Amino acid sequence: MESNVDDNGDLVPSELGTKEYWSTVYVNEKNNFKNYGDPGEIWFGEESEERILRWLEKKKISKNKKIVDLGCGNGMMLVSLCRSGFTNLTGIDYCSEAVELSKSVAFSHDIHNIKFKVLDLVGNLDISDFDIAFDKGTYDAISLNPDNAVEKRQKYIENVSNLLNDDGLFIITTCNWTDQEILLHCQDVFQCFEIIPTPTFHFGGKTGNVVSTLVLQKNK
Repeated sequence: MESNVDDNGDLVPSELGTKEYWSTVYVNEKNNFKNYGDPGEIWFGEESEERILRWLEKKKISKNKKIVDLGCGNGMMLVSLCRSGFTNLTGIDYCSEAVELSKSVAFSHDIHNIKFKVLDLVGNLDISDFDIAFDKGTYDAISLNPDNAVEKRQKYIENVSNLLNDDGLFIITTCNWTDQEILLHCQDVFQCFEIIPTPTFHFGGKTGNVVSTLVLQKNK
């Protein structure tokens, strides 16, 4: 995604923020998987998944923690978590096509214990009590919605807080927002638990990150 920011510090709306766009993407990816066995793009690449898995291992996170992937896409993050020994996994996406693809990908890896659900993360949720929530690009897409993106962002953050238990962790990877911007957006309900280092680049005498990954914890 390109990070185009307007004078108010908000992202310029894009079709990448619409359900219609992603439904079309996942219809195509479902067909590609059916015909060629290709599950499609791993958002931010395999290294982004491995980085989070290494962090979970380093922190000795219990394998039976209740984990939800917010905007699961093709489900490959959940497959990686299951292969790493995590046993209580749920994937949700507002595109039914993505959920269907996720199920097919999981089954192709002989994984049958992941729960999947079609759910709009800026609507009314009927799930809760998770220990860890992952977001890898979903907040970015919501931030690009042409219809009240700021309002939808805040609803999403509120919903994520509500679906986590009191000690729950929210692990978010973004390419459109800096660490500081994410912390500012989430400050009413989340605080920084840890920032997971990501690759840096150097340009014009300045150093930056292509993506940011933050671990947030609910405010006490």
